[in-house]
Amino acid sequence: MKIKNWMSKDPKIISPDSNVFEAVEMMQKFSIRHIPVMENDDLIGLVTESTLRQALLKKEDKPEKIRDIMIRNPITIDYSASIDHAARLINEYRVGGLPVLDKRKLAGIFTTTDLVTAFISLLGIDQKTTRLNISILEKNTHLEDLVSLIRNQGAEILSIIYESHPSRKRCYIIRLENKDIAGVIEEIQKHDKYKIISVIE
Repeated sequence: MKIKNWMSKDPKIISPDSNVFEAVEMMQKFSIRHIPVMENDDLIGLVTESTLRQALLKKEDKPEKIRDIMIRNPITIDYSASIDHAARLINEYRVGGLPVLDKRKLAGIFTTTDLVTAFISLLGIDQKTTRLNISILEKNTHLEDLVSLIRNQGAEILSIIYESHPSRKRCYIIRLENKDIAGVIEEIQKHDKYKIISVIE
């Protein structure tokens, strides 16, 4: 999954010579929390809801210019990068948004909201599904064996997540298309090497 398919294209931008009140008005009008700061078509900074809040708390007689409060040299990401890479950057640098660059030019912005939307789609959470939590109890049994068993019952697997849990054997969260899966459950229960922990519809 690539950033370019999930980023917000044509983001609202602001000049470094604008003031904080103009930025606040823009955020309120467009329901955004990150505004790239552009000068001569170059990205020179980023204004966030947090930086604006801090500037407004100063209660200056004259509103500050964006260039005086913006985040300089913000963390950016290439538009061909993966969603995984974006998630790592957001987590590592504790930021809420990443300006997206294409050949050093601003192409969009990727925020935590876009990240959540992408993962919801990837995991099939936005669809009506059934979730199986299953442990594989035997060391020599592979995930591929369980997948084949499920598919042989005509079920469509939408996503598989490995759940790390110190008190359990290998545990997987398997999301299936929301059909009658009674046959799937019955078939799994015939095998001692699997344990169904929960079924959530």
